[in-house]
Order: sequence, then structure tokens, then C-alpha cells
Amino acid sequence: MRLALIDAAFDLSLIGRGLDAAYQIDDIALSKARASPFWLNELWLEKLTMRRVSLHDPASAEKFIATYMDELEQTVTVFNERAATFGKLALAAHDHNQPQLAAQSLRHAVDCLLGYGWRKDAFANDVLTVLEMMIEAGDHDAKQTLLALAGAFHRITDYTDGDGTNHIRSEYYAAVAKHYPERIAPMLNDLIWAEDWRYVEDLYEELPSLPLAQTAEGAALLSTFIMPSGVVVERRPEA
Repeated sequence: MRLALIDAAFDLSLIGRGLDAAYQIDDIALSKARASPFWLNELWLEKLTMRRVSLHDPASAEKFIATYMDELEQTVTVFNERAATFGKLALAAHDHNQPQLAAQSLRHAVDCLLGYGWRKDAFANDVLTVLEMMIEAGDHDAKQTLLALAGAFHRITDYTDGDGTNHIRSEYYAAVAKHYPERIAPMLNDLIWAEDWRYVEDLYEELPSLPLAQTAEGAALLSTFIMPSGVVVERRPEA
């Protein structure tokens, strides 16, 4: 019943816009709708973000989004659901020319993603993908950020369940090798001393595809690296 009524209300609003291009939902109409026992914020928000139509005037858009944000902040829900809802609120705010509310909602969504512990693996993969895209587009800050996140990626299997994050470490090392070839040798050295053979081998497999390997100097350098299958490790003496 609720879904049908929300559908009807949204369609009627679209008809109103079709009949009058200046038609917008004002604060009075929104207040009356929200007073109905059949109203659900999440259903209306879903319609706004699916159809991407700016139906509210500035006052009612601000009231709907700000009120919904306040209600969310006072309600206990799981992080992934909160992240999705705040993301939709950010989209609705953007569509209704409310940049401050959009930024606030997006910040809440990001906070929820960071707090969604066992899904840090997927989030880390998204971060790495975006950073590489920005680096390839020439963003110097993104390149610096890639190095700044070394600790987080190196220890990702420690603060997640580990089952789905092993490959993230390998992909991070490959990204560093691609964009900072001068760090390949120190990185391999650290991994070998730590006996992280999986990551050593993954990095070796990645090396031939890197730009460095296409040069004579790079080919000569790579030929000197020790393959992990033939390594006998002599442990460093205790300090």
C-alpha cells in the first residue's frame, strides 16, 4: 500500500511538472505528505534518486534532506545500509542544488564505509582503483597519497578477516612498482626478509608488464633479482 501511494504521489508530481514547468513541491505540501501514516522517507528518497528529477523547491528540499539526515543520526542501523542512504541523500541534495547538504551527506556515507569493518577489503580495492585512475590522469597528489597509504595496505590482512584481502596487498605492491619503479628493489627486499613469499612471487609476475621492463636498463636490473623459489634466507641478527 505504501509503495503504491508513493508511486502515485511521485507520478502526480511529474504530471504537475508536465502541466506547469515551474511546478515544485513546496514546504507545505511536503509537511502534509510527511504527516500521512503511509509516508516513508526511504521510499520517497528512492524515487528521487531513481528518477533523478528535481521536484522540490529549495526550502522543501533542504527540509526533507536535513530532517532525514537528523533522523538517521539518531537511529542505530548497520553501516552498509547507512552508507547507502547517506549516499542517496547526497545525490538528492546535488540534484536539488544543495551543495552543502550534499557534502555533509557524502561525508557521512564515507564515514560509514570506513566503519564497515569486514568490508574494508572492497573499499580498499575501490580506493586503489580510483587512485590509479587519478595518477594516470596526471594528479600528483594522488601519486603521493598512494605512498601515504602504504601502512594501511601493507597491514590490511591484520585488521580485516584476511580471506578477501590478500589480493589487495598484491595489487597495491604492483601499483607502487608501476608508478614508483625506484621502489621495486626495496619493496622486494622487505617482502623477502619478511618471508612474504606469496607477495614476492605476485610482484615478480607483475614486473614484466611494467614500463620499466621494456627498457634495456630495466631488463638488466630485473635479471639480477632473486627468484623466491631459490632463496635461502639468513635471518638478520637480533638487535
